[in-house]
Amino acid sequence: MNKKSSARFTTVLIVLVVFIASGLVLSGPLYAQFSHFTSLETEKTPLEKTTPEASQSTEAREPSEGHSNLEDTEDNHIYTREEDSDEKTDDAEETKNIDEDKNEEDSPDNNSGGQEEETKTKESNSSSTGEESEDKSEETDTTDDASSGSSSLPETPSSSSSGQASTSSSADSSSSSSSSSSTSSEDSESEETDPPSPSYQWGNSREYSFRVTVQVVNQGETTSKNVQVQLPMLENNSPYQKTNLANTSHEKVDLSGRIGTFALGDLKAGESKDLVVDYSIRATPVSVNSTSETLEKAEAIFQRHAGSGNCHQLATAFVQDARSQGLKARVVTGFARPVRGHMTSGSLAGARHSWAEFYEESLGWVPVDLTFEYFAELPHASHLIETYSADDPIRLQGSGGSLTGSWQNEVR
Repeated sequence: MNKKSSARFTTVLIVLVVFIASGLVLSGPLYAQFSHFTSLETEKTPLEKTTPEASQSTEAREPSEGHSNLEDTEDNHIYTREEDSDEKTDDAEETKNIDEDKNEEDSPDNNSGGQEEETKTKESNSSSTGEESEDKSEETDTTDDASSGSSSLPETPSSSSSGQASTSSSADSSSSSSSSSSTSSEDSESEETDPPSPSYQWGNSREYSFRVTVQVVNQGETTSKNVQVQLPMLENNSPYQKTNLANTSHEKVDLSGRIGTFALGDLKAGESKDLVVDYSIRATPVSVNSTSETLEKAEAIFQRHAGSGNCHQLATAFVQDARSQGLKARVVTGFARPVRGHMTSGSLAGARHSWAEFYEESLGWVPVDLTFEYFAELPHASHLIETYSADDPIRLQGSGGSLTGSWQNEVR
């Protein structure tokens, strides 16, 4: 080998050594950049894999969109792969920026600036927290106002669910109070519009002593033994009269219904005995101070039958007509003077009388005299009740002889 060749070889060798040395020096930063680029690419790979999974979960949450979601997901997936190379270039540039940011963060000035920024961030967070707490307190106050029935409610659209609940509860309470007030007003209106229940208006009562005298005579030639008199007794359950048995001249041995049996003993031929039965009667004038559906119906019937005629026939016609229209009614047999006014003392011969009564729930039995044309009233203490049934006769019983009898009613 000549000198020129050896010199060239030496020069090439030196250049190679220098080149290798310089390559070793520069390999560190290049390797760091390459490894960072590789890590970014590695991190990007799961993102590409999770993109279809995210779209699948969205499809599961919103199945109503069907296949359109699946097609959109596939398009997005393809679009991500098409821009993969652009993103890698951007990642390389971001790697350089990251290295520069790290160098800047290592300087003390940058650290202090970061601390100041963190401090400002904390202060802003604390201030926002304070504002949120103030908002919550305001919402709480608003809720309390709403629950207490206050009409001032927050107009901001950012009211909480509790505010909505309090508003609804306030609305419910107001609606319930309005409904209760309307109910009470309806009740008061019904109380005002409904007429009061009818009631009796009473006059001054009068006391009477009513006597029944039955005279029994044995007209036979022999003695009549164990003589008994079966006498219909006075009865009464009308509100305008009260009747009590006061005294009897002979013993009452039996009472069957309104028929009382009295024992007179033996009667000789031509002998007579009197059976005397005394009652105390209190009669009271009465009238009705209001009306009702039953009273109006009964009055219409009364207008059809009232007037002159036989008192018993008029009373019977009224009762039959009232019963046909669903009213309770009955005929009353007793005594009344032929002239208007209170009952007077003396014999009741010629004072036999009949009238009627109908039943009203709030009043009981109401008198109707079609002969005197008294509807739902007796203006005088003039009517004395004997019975509500058929007029039963007086019967005499005895063994032997021939018994006859007569009777008399009088007011004393």
